[in-house]
Amino acid sequence: MNKKVLLLLFLLPVILYAQETKHSKGMKEIQFGGGKTDLGYYGEAGFHNVLSTRFKLGGVILYEAAKYKTIIFKSVYFLPELRYKPIDLGNYLFINLGIGGVLNYSIIDLSATVENGKSVTGMNYGAELFIEPEFYVSDNIMLYGVIKRMWVTDRFLGTTILLGGVGVKYSF
Repeated sequence: MNKKVLLLLFLLPVILYAQETKHSKGMKEIQFGGGKTDLGYYGEAGFHNVLSTRFKLGGVILYEAAKYKTIIFKSVYFLPELRYKPIDLGNYLFINLGIGGVLNYSIIDLSATVENGKSVTGMNYGAELFIEPEFYVSDNIMLYGVIKRMWVTDRFLGTTILLGGVGVKYSF
């Protein structure tokens, strides 16, 4: 038999085992990242529990600071999320698709737009969809990129939010 075929047959279980341990049931992930929204910038921190080699459940806290003309807009989002990993590209690159809820608290500063203006606050809710490629740089450290589309009820500056960003994850 060809030596390359024998080597491949020997290494295949090792490669599959290594891939399984990167998304093993019961593992945890923490993440920190940031990026650009349609009107400003954001930072995020999150925690996820790996349910299986394909599914993760967790949440993200996201802070957005934006400015539209003279209106200053700040929001805090809580995003409970379910992630599904349909695509494995080798042992280091994975593509996650996600769906989640959105709970949002906004502070809108109108003082620069109206005389004796004040801040307006409000609580909103909605949903999100996202795609997230993640690249393992070691067994526990990943770099990720994300594109999210969120729909929020009664947002002062529009009901949809588009974000794109990058970050780092640590799994344990």
